[in-house]
Amino acid sequence: MSRDSVYVTVVPSPGIVLRVCQFWRKSRVRMFMMRPDRSDLGYLSELYLEGKLRPIIDQIFTFDQLRQAFDKSMTGRTSGKVVVRV
Repeated sequence: MSRDSVYVTVVPSPGIVLRVCQFWRKSRVRMFMMRPDRSDLGYLSELYLEGKLRPIIDQIFTFDQLRQAFDKSMTGRTSGKVVVRV
C-alpha cells in the first residue's frame, strides 16, 4: 500500500486497527470505517465504479477450494482479501 492509501473496513476490530497503525507508523494514516448496511455499501460501490476505490486481493479460490481459502484467511499472513468465487 502506498503512503497515501486509505484502509476501508466494514468489520473493524481493535486488532485490525492496531496492525494498520503499526504498518503505517511513519506514513500518513487514514481509516474509513462504516456500517455494513445498504446505504454505506452503496457508497462503497459508487467509489469503486468511479475508480476511487481499489480492493487489494491476496488470492482467489474456487468454491471447491473453500477449505484452502478458509485456512489461508486464518493464517493472519494475507496481504489483501481472500476471495471465493461462487
